[in-house]
Amino acid sequence: MSVLNGDNPVRKAIAYIAENNTDGAIKILLETLHHEDWSVRSYAAQIIGELGKINPEIITSGDLNVLDKLIDIIKSDKDGWVRESTAKALGKLANSTILPTADLKSIIEVLNKILESDEHDGARGTAAQTLGDIGYKNPDLIVYSLPIISRRLKKDSSWIVRYYAAYALGMIGSKVPKKVEKYIYILKDMVENDPDPGVKDSVKEALKKISEAFNAE
Repeated sequence: MSVLNGDNPVRKAIAYIAENNTDGAIKILLETLHHEDWSVRSYAAQIIGELGKINPEIITSGDLNVLDKLIDIIKSDKDGWVRESTAKALGKLANSTILPTADLKSIIEVLNKILESDEHDGARGTAAQTLGDIGYKNPDLIVYSLPIISRRLKKDSSWIVRYYAAYALGMIGSKVPKKVEKYIYILKDMVENDPDPGVKDSVKEALKKISEAFNAE
């Protein structure tokens, strides 16, 4: 089923957005997170993330509970693509709004769990990328993510997860290089031994960012 065809609620939400009825669109999209079609749920999560990026006030609206509902979906949805889209949405909300520290910690906590144990490669990879982006802006909040990121970097069977785990260490290390210093040996080992050239490029870029941050101190 196309996410834009027929009586699909996403179509109605887009119409509301065109009419500048953001609250109406968000309410429909939040309901759509429980749609029977995984592609519809995934697209709804993506749109919520974009709307939160454009209009941060919707995230802090007590009536909508946007953040709580997205966290519930990423914890409970059985489809990996939906969890991946929701991780991206959470990242956009975290990085485009001034959220209370408690809310940022809630996002980080759920992303840590996705990165640590989700069976879907894309969900884990997106969680790593998002943690890196959050850590770039809020490095003091991401300390407990670093051991998880380093484990995925070293052991994950998916190149996309290793790629974004390296990216995450580079982003965080560019702000707080001393906090990632003990993981540098993993990065250096991967330059020589990782079988994927794209991962090696990501690792080299991470090492460059960390080195530049140390030199700037």
